[in-house]
Amino acid sequence: MSAPALSFVIPRDVVPSQMGAMLSNGRVVKPTRVRDYQHHARDYAQLAVNRAQWTATPEESFAVTLRVFVGNLRTIDVDNCSKSILDALKRVAFPDDRQVVELHVYKAIDRERPRVEVEVRRIVDG
Repeated sequence: MSAPALSFVIPRDVVPSQMGAMLSNGRVVKPTRVRDYQHHARDYAQLAVNRAQWTATPEESFAVTLRVFVGNLRTIDVDNCSKSILDALKRVAFPDDRQVVELHVYKAIDRERPRVEVEVRRIVDG
């Protein structure tokens, strides 16, 4: 029997995480658009976590599936989409995105309903 998954949808076009501005102290600052999107995604993740009474520990490993539906033909890299979403899920769906040991990302076009469908599953040893 497999452990239940955490599943939810983030409505709206994804904003990919791209290289931010490097400050003189060495910190990298994300663009406002990316930060705003990650707050939006985190809110939906938190609602799903609360509804499912999902808890995660630092010792666990996770598999994440992302189905990214963009609203137009613009080219976006799936790796930048996944980075944006995984960063948003950190400290909500799992303590750290380093715990994600398996990642599946699919990209398609849905002009009527851009969104990201997210599924987080525990990797169970045994």
